[in-house]
Amino acid sequence: TSEAVTSLISEAVIDRNRVLGIGIAIAAFVQSTTGTVVQAPYLGWQEVELGNEMSRRTGHPVNVENIADAINQAEQTTGTVRGIEDVFLIHCSVTCGGSLSHQGKLIRGANFSAGHIGHLPMGKSSLVCSCGAMDCLNVHASGWSVLASLGRIDSQSYKTKDNELYAGAMIELLAENPDRDTPEGEALFQAGWCLGRALRIVSLIMDPQAIVLAGKLAESSAYVGGCTAALSELSAEQPHKMPAL
Repeated sequence: TSEAVTSLISEAVIDRNRVLGIGIAIAAFVQSTTGTVVQAPYLGWQEVELGNEMSRRTGHPVNVENIADAINQAEQTTGTVRGIEDVFLIHCSVTCGGSLSHQGKLIRGANFSAGHIGHLPMGKSSLVCSCGAMDCLNVHASGWSVLASLGRIDSQSYKTKDNELYAGAMIELLAENPDRDTPEGEALFQAGWCLGRALRIVSLIMDPQAIVLAGKLAESSAYVGGCTAALSELSAEQPHKMPAL
């Protein structure tokens, strides 16, 4: 990993003396104050002192953050929800992750997993999540679940060793930008619709001012359309006001 950082600096033609620090965004539960990866199920890591080790190898201060939390902070600082302090951000990619902020501060939780709704129970499926369950949001609304439902990957169970394979297949699918009247577009729409139902639960419990969709699936008009349709349908039936999306 340290070699990859050094290569990035060289490729960007940056004078190493001008590098003041290094930031790492990772799909993991992170104790950001110490730079410790408490658990990274998709990498098979547990209690890894990533920040300290990277700092030792590179000679620079290192800040480690969960991907969704890092994006949430960026969006509130310079992005789409600048000036809004109560935000729920959902990172929709191969799997689903999330981040919650209240009054401008990230809510991390006792196990550094606050906001990570990928394993929220959403009804039975024929697919098996990486955690072994068959009812997680991940088996209904993730990029992996869409690929599996379309038969674009030969897997009904999420295998962490195939992360790169899933990511490549998802990028290929999204590059086609399928309309809803195609099987691919309909699969993306239905996955987005499932996410929209989950976000209603998030809204009722967390009451954010805004919900931000981030990640590769947020680039799909069919997926976003499904999510928006579910939220609109549910908000019309409920007295609770849905946040801005």
